[in-house]
Amino acid sequence: MFGTSLHCTTFSYLLIDSGIVLYMLFNPNLRTGLQSKRFLMLGVVLIALNLDSGFLPSDQIPGPIILQYILIYALAIALAILMICYLYEDFNIKKIEPGATIRNLSLLIVSSFFLLFIVPYFITQSIKIARASFTIPIGLVLTAFSWLFYNQITIDSSSNRFKQNRTKLSLISVCSIALLPILTAIANYPWFTLSVINLAFYTITGIEVNHYHHFLEERSKFLENSTFRQKLRFDAINPTIFKKKLSPREFEVAIYILSKATYKAIGKELHIAESTVSKHASNIYKKAGVKNKQQFLLNFKKRNTPIFS
Repeated sequence: MFGTSLHCTTFSYLLIDSGIVLYMLFNPNLRTGLQSKRFLMLGVVLIALNLDSGFLPSDQIPGPIILQYILIYALAIALAILMICYLYEDFNIKKIEPGATIRNLSLLIVSSFFLLFIVPYFITQSIKIARASFTIPIGLVLTAFSWLFYNQITIDSSSNRFKQNRTKLSLISVCSIALLPILTAIANYPWFTLSVINLAFYTITGIEVNHYHHFLEERSKFLENSTFRQKLRFDAINPTIFKKKLSPREFEVAIYILSKATYKAIGKELHIAESTVSKHASNIYKKAGVKNKQQFLLNFKKRNTPIFS
């Protein structure tokens, strides 16, 4: 699948990917939430895959050549699963009918690799046959999944430009994942297949950037509410709450929760139903990475300091 020398294209991807990961790792404004941790893991796995693509498979390394192919394919499979996990979490998808959960997809891909790649290799002793046996069926499965994913995320035809950007970038990423095994089956061009999988990562990078720009715009809208701002004591709030990608309404609900108001009282203050407040609260806790109201107060409310002046 990959060449034995470090191609200039591979080296370029290594530099770009390492730069993105280091920037995310050391930028406190971006390094927030479970999604960002998943993104960093994606970057690390991709860097490992790029490195392997430059040196493996190699006859100079002792041991069966099949072990080198297993390592390369295992990294590619892990990367594809992590990307799908990221997109599922980003769109809050539990499963896509019929039964396309993360667990089911992972089991399908891993078991297919064993049954359609490893077993055929030991029967035929041919990497070419094993590669075709695995990549063609799994490519068709991922193509079908891409179509199901497209139908799932385009149900909400939102006019919000940030959501539209996220949808477009996500579709490019999923299509790139689906194309990888197909291109591997058609032709063994390492630089081309690597370009496709790096494209998938760069579109997910675009999603992260899109989220951050959305956060900046939503925070600006929130702070423009002069009446609310005049009453609010920002020194009572842990400033990391502004990095949690909350909508303006979620910010308002979060502030009232930090003031220890009940959901009923918040609903009365904001003129919305108590059930709506509860739904906002669930979204807030999820984005903040906490399980309940108590953890949220502990993490984001400074002790013995009133929220409102």
